[in-house]
Amino acid sequence: MVVPIFFPIGTIDPSISLYIAVVIIIISLVMSYFIFNIHMYDKKWDTRLNELLDEPITKRGLFTTQIGDYEIWTSNYMYSYGNLYKFKGKSIDAKKYPSISTRMKLHKKIKDYDESIYEKEIF
Repeated sequence: MVVPIFFPIGTIDPSISLYIAVVIIIISLVMSYFIFNIHMYDKKWDTRLNELLDEPITKRGLFTTQIGDYEIWTSNYMYSYGNLYKFKGKSIDAKKYPSISTRMKLHKKIKDYDESIYEKEIF
């Protein structure tokens, strides 16, 4: 069955229109994600967080992770993930975000840390 849609061409197969709608949604989500990351990116914080990733995690909370004096927001992966939340116990409202690759490294470090804690508790 052929169904008319918003295209001025006339009619189009419904399976193709569904495909087109899905592609448009995916493209818009990807574009908004990258626009958000480019707008909020902070090179200095990205560099510092990469340096911090070589140090051990000192404290792991429900929403944040502490490495040294830096408390990093580690909830809402990948949106506000990696934001500098507190420094030396004082709240910071700076909206500093690292690059996507640094966020992925941070995510892997936290995942490895959580798995090591889980193994210690079980065995």
